[in-house]
Amino acid sequence: AKLIADLLRKHYQYPRRTMIQEYLSNARDAHREIKQTKKIKVKLPLPTSPQLVIRDFGPGLSEERLIKHFC
Repeated sequence: AKLIADLLRKHYQYPRRTMIQEYLSNARDAHREIKQTKKIKVKLPLPTSPQLVIRDFGPGLSEERLIKHFC
């Protein structure tokens, strides 16, 4: 995650927004891939819980797809 954040920081004016857009886009694509009808869940950060949580119900990445797309 740090490597991705560093790359975004160097190439985008709004790296946080870009990273969130990418996560949401990936979640949407995962749902479309399997025609998922459940809604993507997004939990925004709060002072008491500072994490952004994006939950999709897509198929996930198999080891084979992970290697093919990211290595």
